[in-house]
Amino acid sequence: MKRSITEMKARGLVVVCSGLMLAISLFGNVQRVSAQDADESAKQQTDSSDNEESTKASETSEQTTVVVPAQPAPWILRPYRIRVIVSVGPHANLRFANQPMFTDRVERLISAEVHKMWEVDVIHADEKTWITEAQLESLEEFTSEASSSEAEADESSEAEKTPPTDEFDKTILCTISSSPGRYDVATREWDENSQSLGSFHSATILDHRDLQAEAARLILESFRPLAELETIEDEKIEFLIRAGELFARNPEMMQFQPGDYLVPYFRYLDRQRVVQRIQPIPWTYLKVESITRSRMQVSMTSAFRAPIAGSRRRVEVMAMRIRPHLPATEVLIYPRGDRLNPLVGFRCEVMNRLPTEEDKVEDRLKLQTDRRGIVTIPADHENPVQFLFVYSGEALLARVPLIPGYEPFLEIEVPDDTHRLNVEGEVTLLQSELIDVVATREVLMARTRGAAKKKDWENVSKFLVQLQELPTLENFRNRIEGLEVRGVYEARAAHDRVAESRVKRLCRGIRESAEKHLDPFRIAEFRRQMDEERRNSG
Repeated sequence: MKRSITEMKARGLVVVCSGLMLAISLFGNVQRVSAQDADESAKQQTDSSDNEESTKASETSEQTTVVVPAQPAPWILRPYRIRVIVSVGPHANLRFANQPMFTDRVERLISAEVHKMWEVDVIHADEKTWITEAQLESLEEFTSEASSSEAEADESSEAEKTPPTDEFDKTILCTISSSPGRYDVATREWDENSQSLGSFHSATILDHRDLQAEAARLILESFRPLAELETIEDEKIEFLIRAGELFARNPEMMQFQPGDYLVPYFRYLDRQRVVQRIQPIPWTYLKVESITRSRMQVSMTSAFRAPIAGSRRRVEVMAMRIRPHLPATEVLIYPRGDRLNPLVGFRCEVMNRLPTEEDKVEDRLKLQTDRRGIVTIPADHENPVQFLFVYSGEALLARVPLIPGYEPFLEIEVPDDTHRLNVEGEVTLLQSELIDVVATREVLMARTRGAAKKKDWENVSKFLVQLQELPTLENFRNRIEGLEVRGVYEARAAHDRVAESRVKRLCRGIRESAEKHLDPFRIAEFRRQMDEERRNSG
């Protein structure tokens, strides 16, 4: 019995020990699993924190990265970006001109002449919006939006290779039409820099095989190169030529030649260098004197003393080449602020140089405005610059240089000479009256002397009375003063200083003549002599 109890206690102790051992092992496993989980959790947290830090670092690097835009090429190395829009008329014999190979051929012909000076793209316009020669010639404005709408109808392949409109420096419109036995080609250029249309160029050919070459020639002829002012010191004026270091293959296609003429203009920019306003400089021309690669020296002819000053902030001084191609230019002359009342029958003179003391320019052309107030000035290819003088009577109203044959029509505003003309008419009447008074006085004085020699004192008294009744210097002074006051008041009311000075000069001249010839002391001295002779004879 005791033995069995002892065995049972021993077995219970073994069971208890086994349970303890099993519990200890299970607790150790649990601790190992918890440690591994903790390690994995810590590792995940470390990885996530590293990812967050790398993301933040990448975002910071993206925020701090400054993208520097590509700098444009220098002016002298910047080629012209030119788009040519070919508009073909709806004629059966012009279907070949609507094919892509036609514009490709024209583009190759142009590139062969200008080489790297142009980046040219020749495309077709929409067949439904054909531009006639008359429409092209009468065109007054061409916008980028218009050119975009015309190009939208082109093939997708051509549209893909065509840059956006604002990337083009020039757009040249080329229209092609046909009539029995002939083909007509016309071109005209739109310059984005000056926001201006060029001259109208046209030609007629008989063989359709020459159509592409003639179109390319007119496109090149329509081109107007640009230059930017570099330095101006005293009489030295130097310009930089756009793409001046990119030479054409054909030497005849050089942008400028000595003897060429340019017209200058201002481009006013804001702080972001965006053009706000473009101002042409009227009656001012630049002549190319010499060219050294991309630099050229010019001389200036202008109606103003200093139309081009030195460089100013946010102002670009540009110039564009012009070449006269018309036989003549019509000039409308009208008073300032009154275009509907042109000057009819006014005397004009045209000279190829300014007169000097040694050279009076005897070979001047004398003209007169017609009933429309227009004078027609023929072009002179040997002396492109002409000087137009406009006269009102003997007064010079305007003296301006111009190049006939470049533009078909020009307008000149001259000072309103109405007030001076009214005063000049009154002064002319006063002059004739003054001459009449002086002549009558001399005749009466001579007759008085003759009567005094004959002792005919009755006629002497009669002639002296007639002398006394003649208008005196004081009478003329009062009339001249009233005339001057009225003329000056009208000129000042019109804010016309030129007319005011001319009125004063006219009145001063007639006043001096009256004072010279109507000296009251001379009449008084003559009467004293006659009285003395009468006393001596009595």
